[in-house]
Amino acid sequence: MFFQQVLSVFVVLAALGHVQLHAQTDETLNLERGLVGRDDLVYFCNFETDDWSEDWSGFGHRKNVRLVDSNLSEHLTSDWDGRCLEVEIRKGEHYGASGKLLFKKHLGYEPEELYVRFYTCFAEDFVGRDGSEGYRGKNPGFDGTYDVEGWGGRPNSDGTKGWSCRGACDADNDSQQIHLGFYSYEVKTGDYKYGTTLKFNKPIKPGNWYCVEQYLKLNTPGKADGIARAWIDGEPVFEKSDYLWRNTDKLKIESYWVDYYRGGKTPASHDHHVYLDNLAIATEKRLGEFTPPLKRSVDTDTKPHRASSPKLSRESLLDFVNTRYHAYFHYNMCTFKNIASDEPQGRAYGDDPATLWSPTGLDCDQWAQVCIDSKMAGGWLTTKHHGGFCLWDSQATDYDVASSNVKTDVVKEFTDAFRKRGLKIGLYYSILDYHHGVENGEVTREEIEFLKVQLRELLTNYGPIDYMNFDGWSTWPTTPDFDDVPYAELYQTVKAIQPDCLIVNHTYESNLAHADVPFADAAGRRYPFHPDYLRPTAASDTLQRGWWWDNNEDYGVRKSVDYILKQLDSYNSHHSVYVLNVSPNSGGRLPDDAVQRLTDAAKQWTPLPPLTEAGSNWGFQYEVGNNLAFHCPAAQSSTHDFIRDKRAYPRAEIALDGVTEGNGLMEQTSMTAVEDHPWWQVDLTRSCVIEQIDLFGRTDLDTSEQQTVVVSILDAQGSVAWQKTIPMPTGDPTILEPGRLSGSKVRIELVGNGSLAIAEVIVRGEPAR
Repeated sequence: MFFQQVLSVFVVLAALGHVQLHAQTDETLNLERGLVGRDDLVYFCNFETDDWSEDWSGFGHRKNVRLVDSNLSEHLTSDWDGRCLEVEIRKGEHYGASGKLLFKKHLGYEPEELYVRFYTCFAEDFVGRDGSEGYRGKNPGFDGTYDVEGWGGRPNSDGTKGWSCRGACDADNDSQQIHLGFYSYEVKTGDYKYGTTLKFNKPIKPGNWYCVEQYLKLNTPGKADGIARAWIDGEPVFEKSDYLWRNTDKLKIESYWVDYYRGGKTPASHDHHVYLDNLAIATEKRLGEFTPPLKRSVDTDTKPHRASSPKLSRESLLDFVNTRYHAYFHYNMCTFKNIASDEPQGRAYGDDPATLWSPTGLDCDQWAQVCIDSKMAGGWLTTKHHGGFCLWDSQATDYDVASSNVKTDVVKEFTDAFRKRGLKIGLYYSILDYHHGVENGEVTREEIEFLKVQLRELLTNYGPIDYMNFDGWSTWPTTPDFDDVPYAELYQTVKAIQPDCLIVNHTYESNLAHADVPFADAAGRRYPFHPDYLRPTAASDTLQRGWWWDNNEDYGVRKSVDYILKQLDSYNSHHSVYVLNVSPNSGGRLPDDAVQRLTDAAKQWTPLPPLTEAGSNWGFQYEVGNNLAFHCPAAQSSTHDFIRDKRAYPRAEIALDGVTEGNGLMEQTSMTAVEDHPWWQVDLTRSCVIEQIDLFGRTDLDTSEQQTVVVSILDAQGSVAWQKTIPMPTGDPTILEPGRLSGSKVRIELVGNGSLAIAEVIVRGEPAR
């Protein structure tokens, strides 16, 4: 326990929790060596500080749980440095401890696969002596009960309501050894009430510290392929790969459950003591045994490490800008719909049978080689377009290649071909989905989870993905808007699995409210954003007549070499990556005329010299993990007309995008219409102790007419808890200090008539306990 705990912020990392540590030095983090740099670490605690339990539900101030100095504990005989968690099961009682780390609450989503490591020591009193009984009951493990089924004599009746796979412990009085295991509530038929215990194949001895590692992967709904594994001191001691815990993908790993409970009807015959330390949870690989930290210290006022604050590094954006030129591959159901129609088809509507998909010679190796020959740095594939047909075998639907007559996993073929040649990989994914009913104003929670499941598939099954390219999201009337599908949820889903994957979103906004990299529409026009906007962007264009290949006679290459060169210059000179669509034909190869035009252009194109330094204003402009309001739901009384692109509006979320710049003409501010008393409001989604509010206003206006605003903190019922009237800042931010006041919302209202524009609102403090 030679490392201090690390304060970070659970990000939503809602799809499963892969996250990065704060961008601090190893010395500042003071983690053990084996955890430093682990991007998939979602929780870590060494129980050195008194506030260790703030992220857990159930522990509170339980009489049976306390922190102890292991050198001073009367029940510990082995040497162990620092503090640890002591759990006591008292004579005449069953209960020891029950604390849950709820992933939905802290990550924003619930995972389906986790690695856990902790150190444990069972005191000598855990086994029976002089005729008394030892402990037999629960240990820490995995939970998906949702307080409905799967624990406490509530059987997992049909795999739709709850499950669990907690640790088990059986103290053998005769051998004076302890057998650990898993105690699992699976789907079973017949008359039964309780779970099943399976022991590990290596017993342990009381009085010694052991490193226990656990791994669980939920089964495919309806299939007995769930996996549980365990290691003790690095040695494999358990594996079972045919668990059936669930019959629906709605059941996830709800929490990690630190549960110590003496089972059966007989209470403890004497006091039992068990110790827990160095608990770590990750999503991608084993955590391994404890390694001392790079620097030993327990003096700093720190808190447990949680999933880290979102990052958008300038280095990753610099790498993106220097790629300059990519290929887009629109290849999906619409390709074959065009063959079946005399008229060009701009999109599929999800009503075409899966069997219409019928490539005869898919050749992603050719695509990759054409990119290299064309001086392109990578390619982006339409894994699912608006029609909803998936180019991989998705477990969330049967509208995919696996249901066609050509079952080739196109996503795998594409990613393999491009990765082995060192090319960048982008995956396009449409939020609008006609086949599955994901449309404007009609999106259900089930449909949002459907989107997240598919994103997890794409981001976990095909290796590192450089760019996730969203489309069909809040840009025209039929697409879901950000009220239907909150951006924060899918952002967190992506970043939880691949935190370095850049999100490019077809919203045509020149800000970071809904993307890491803003997207410009380059089709037939020069750089459309403000001419002075030089943050990294992406822009797409078409080489052929339309986005989808067509066998009609008038289809083919329509862009000249001169056009391509001018577009590259217009976009690259503004730090925008030019993504040129090249539609494969129905067979699965790039047409000869397209290949020839690309290679002709490449012969005449001289890429700009690589930038050696990122722009000073690229990425987030402050530590967004310190903003309680970052990516929280925001609203405003009205929304101003578009500034530059009719598909992009100055929405309320722009005031929470991690950027403090206030140029309204560059779409860097939220903005209401001109009206009486316009307002803007953010819902922090929970009660928080608010210490400070930083307010940044619009900076590109005539400041001769000073606006006045009322800043309010509201409680959960909407009542005003604090309020202050101030001049609206037009340069440096205004810093407000309400004095550690509890509240759930922050509201800003303009006094009088006008348009309210806000560059950024930073709410500092902490969630209320």
